[in-house]
Amino acid sequence: MYQKFYTTAMCPQKKIIEKRFTMIKTAKHTKKFISVISACVAMLVLVTTVFASGVLSNMAGVYDNDKQEIKTNIFSVLLPNQWEITSFSSEDSMFSMDINNKEICYADIRNYNYYIDENDAPHFGDLDNHSKKIVEKKLTGFTAPVYSLIIEHTQPAAAMDDTVVTLEHSLFLNKEYGYVINLAIDTDLVNEKDRMEIAKSLIMNESPIPHGKSGAENLADIWANAWMTRDGKSRYEIMSESMKQEFENEQLRVNGEDGSPWVIRWSSPWVVSYSIEVNEDKAVINYEYTDSTTAIYQGTESITIGYENGRSVVVSHNDSNIIISNN
Repeated sequence: MYQKFYTTAMCPQKKIIEKRFTMIKTAKHTKKFISVISACVAMLVLVTTVFASGVLSNMAGVYDNDKQEIKTNIFSVLLPNQWEITSFSSEDSMFSMDINNKEICYADIRNYNYYIDENDAPHFGDLDNHSKKIVEKKLTGFTAPVYSLIIEHTQPAAAMDDTVVTLEHSLFLNKEYGYVINLAIDTDLVNEKDRMEIAKSLIMNESPIPHGKSGAENLADIWANAWMTRDGKSRYEIMSESMKQEFENEQLRVNGEDGSPWVIRWSSPWVVSYSIEVNEDKAVINYEYTDSTTAIYQGTESITIGYENGRSVVVSHNDSNIIISNN
């Protein structure tokens, strides 16, 4: 039996036809092989995608729940676990946190530091020395009154540092006991959505006075912090009636009728820290000051605590004497 070959006008040679039939046959097997490989690759990609999606989903879930709870005697708050606690005091209800060696968040307790306008709405000042308020607004969705202040913070001129740090201060007001929880977060490092989520995780405790502080020490702390922040309103709220009258007369003498009735202390030197010593109904406050020359000053003030209308108030005080340190 022999094989018969057909030639055509387009391919008249026998060997060429044989070669073409061989190529066609080989190509069919190759296409089948490639199709199998392609199907395997497609399946592998699909499985990998599904697996990766599951892993990423699990990672997202872990991140959402990867929080640390900071609990103090006045409040608790949830913060990202990646943030590192650099200072903490449950008794004083304060903390600060860093990320990559840069402060990203802190919280502390402030005096009831604002004034009420004719519409019964509170307005806050710049909050700290060397700061400028950019935005002030009331936040909604909280059980307590909460206000947001966007503030630019700068360094003293003597520091020769022109760095500007912008913080959002979420101020939680406790009108009954007269203090404010100040939660401050760096706006350049944390977006608005996450800042709001953190603020909404803060829970205010019922205790009006930090644990371990007596009533006299608490009033002395309000008194001293008001001197630091130039907040005459906070001092006025804890004065006896006779002291309030003296305060009003002194403010009118110093600031005049057109001046602020609440701003106290001169602008420089300013208070950088203070300590309190309490002995029964008396408290001695030791202040440390500085100014643009970075000189260190010290001063002492004493107050006496009494009772009026069923509550503790400051009934007398002496002026703070400032002396320059030898250091």
